[in-house]
Amino acid sequence: MSASNTSPVIVVGASVVGLSAALCLASHRVPTIVLEKHFGVSPHPRAIGFTARTMEIYCSLVIKNKDPTPENFELKRLRVESLTGKWFEQSSWSDTRKNKSSEDSSLSKQQQVPSSPKKEYSASWGTALPQDKLEPILESLALDRGADIRRQ
Repeated sequence: MSASNTSPVIVVGASVVGLSAALCLASHRVPTIVLEKHFGVSPHPRAIGFTARTMEIYCSLVIKNKDPTPENFELKRLRVESLTGKWFEQSSWSDTRKNKSSEDSSLSKQQQVPSSPKKEYSASWGTALPQDKLEPILESLALDRGADIRRQ
């Protein structure tokens, strides 16, 4: 964006994506207006768990992960029959390889699917921070950096 262009960027929605976009734009001194139909941040957790790449982006925007997730905690994606049924496969959010088990094996939660050795590809870790805790942080920083957030 050229220095002579003073038209703001309009972001519709002040959830994680909209607030992240506003924060990024405001951090680069791009005039930003966020339009949101809700009066405030939802107090209800919706998403929980953000990947290492998301945390890299937030670190570049000088957001520190203040999540009390233990160091040995690992976020995983699972494909299961049900919460109490068969576990078919799992993959780590911090690993680029899939860890698979055979489709017909019956694994309980105690019988974890064997994991491959972990491949490091990021200095950041995924986090289990819930969306209702992250959004107020994003909104506060976006406002501090000059974003105009307009709630109904």
